[in-house]
Amino acid sequence: MTIGSQLMCLELALPYLHDNAIMLVDDCNYRHVRQANRDFLVTHPEWKLLFEACTTCHPVNMNPEDQEEARQGWWNGVNVLVRDPLGELLTMYPPTERSRQVFENEHFIHATKIASEAILLVRAFYSLNIVKTVRSFLKLPVLFFRNGKMFKERFNLTNTHSEGFQRFTLQSI
Repeated sequence: MTIGSQLMCLELALPYLHDNAIMLVDDCNYRHVRQANRDFLVTHPEWKLLFEACTTCHPVNMNPEDQEEARQGWWNGVNVLVRDPLGELLTMYPPTERSRQVFENEHFIHATKIASEAILLVRAFYSLNIVKTVRSFLKLPVLFFRNGKMFKERFNLTNTHSEGFQRFTLQSI
């Protein structure tokens, strides 16, 4: 999902919401979700961030104890947005980072040709082309071997980058 599609979902929901509606946005540990929520709040000042919760990383990257705590809590982050037409709540925004690292990582992934080769493998398999499927499949180990350093840390390139965030923030009403 991209920032634009997340933001578009919030925008498209607006005409259908009651004046006292509350929006719960899931998976707010992801940068693009936080950025879309922030962009929405900036462009709609009558909406405020009432509550946010996050985990230190994506639950897949947690140890079993932290993962169990995440299961019983907010799993991968949540933002609660409320309409505040009288401006009684403070203006708060989800933490965002305008880092180029995401774009650089995306470039790195595509430069390794692993992503494109994996897509070719799936296409060949789906079309039942045995020869192309085998060729694509045999290319992947070579690409992984050449780019093995990138895969040493579990899901490192696609982590939520939410370490260091305050775990819970709640406005006082």
